[in-house]
Amino acid sequence: MKYNQLAFDISALNTENQIKNYNSLGDIVSAIIPYIFGISGIILLLMIVFSGFQMLTSAGNPKAMEAGQKRLVNAIIGFVIIFLSYWIVKFVGQMLGIESITNIFGN
Repeated sequence: MKYNQLAFDISALNTENQIKNYNSLGDIVSAIIPYIFGISGIILLLMIVFSGFQMLTSAGNPKAMEAGQKRLVNAIIGFVIIFLSYWIVKFVGQMLGIESITNIFGN
């Protein structure tokens, strides 16, 4: 194998090109929103797993089973709220023609 076949572009490692300037609060929020949705998805998964574990280990205790069911219902309601909030913001941004909102996830 020749050395030039293994070479790569060192400029791709330059982090100066990756630093973004945030000129407004909207730019900051647009940068943070994908992380918020990711974290909320992880929390949702953990709540569903924990509520299922709580229902499985209730050992016939009706109070523990009911607590697990309530936690599961609350997790699903939270998911619906997050899901609808994303689509409402996306729809309003598209209707008002705000590019920074409609392109939050690169779509």
